[in-house]
Parts: sequence; structure tokens; C-alpha cells
Amino acid sequence: MTKLPTLSSTHIWLLLMALTLCSWLLSAGPDVATGNIATAAIIGIAVIKARMVMRYFMEVKSAPLWLRRGTDVWAGVMFAALLFQHI
Repeated sequence: MTKLPTLSSTHIWLLLMALTLCSWLLSAGPDVATGNIATAAIIGIAVIKARMVMRYFMEVKSAPLWLRRGTDVWAGVMFAALLFQHI
């Protein structure tokens, strides 16, 4: 079994910046019809970014399993709550 390469803080930071750029590009669209889809995508990207920050910068990646799963459940609940609030 091969071990996956570990990502450095710089790689994670660059990925977070790329996701921020994606969110910004989605929000800059002039079409109102795709506004709901773009908003859902932006909320999803924000939840992914929050999970990455928790995993890599708050050291949840090396925490006990219950804490890792708890933060994943929290991220899912926040995504559902924000999406439901938007609708």
C-alpha cells in the first residue's frame, strides 16, 4: 500500500486562495437565473475551506477519530443550515 504525499501548509494555503478566487468569480456573474446555483456553490466552497482550516491549521487531522468525525458532521450541518436559510 502506498502512502499518500503529505501537503505542506503552503500547499494548503495556495489551495485555499484558489478556492477563494473561485468563489469570487462565481459571485461576479451578472446572470440572476444562475444566482441560486452560484450561491449554493459558494456556500459549499466556504464549508470545504472551513474543513481544510480545521484539518490542517487547527491540527484536527491528527486528533482522535471522534473529533475528526465531529468536525465533519459540523461542517455538513453548517452547509445544510446555510443552504436551507438561503432557500
